[in-house]
Amino acid sequence: MTDFHQYLTRQCAVSREKFGPNERREGVIAHINQELQEIQEAQTQEDVCNEWGDVCLLGMDGLLRAVREFLRTLFDPNIPLHKPRLPNDFFGGRAIYVNGEPTNEYVAAVAMSIILEKQAKNELRDFGNWRDASDDKPMNHKRGIHD
Repeated sequence: MTDFHQYLTRQCAVSREKFGPNERREGVIAHINQELQEIQEAQTQEDVCNEWGDVCLLGMDGLLRAVREFLRTLFDPNIPLHKPRLPNDFFGGRAIYVNGEPTNEYVAAVAMSIILEKQAKNELRDFGNWRDASDDKPMNHKRGIHD
């Protein structure tokens, strides 16, 4: 089994090398939409699985890019001291920033914490009874304390 932090660190590094360091928000969204269309047009269940794999990879890429962009703003020396800012120190014995740029390991760790926090929140939410829901409609949670 692969360690998820190691996996995200690797994806972060490869994606940055292949597609550049920028957030690319619109480009990633457009690519996800393209893959969703390919799921709808898939002829076999194997193709459906493979296209969902692409959507997962692109979703994680979007998250990693957004986290890197967020961490860049926190390091920015031009941000006034009264705003939140992470120190240029160490995480697990490793630097979290190198020359003002967040490391792949640190980006992956922050992304993992976001995923785990979101999962924990979803586990507490009330989505209603799936038996009463349509397979063709989103199952949104009931608004309340865990929004």
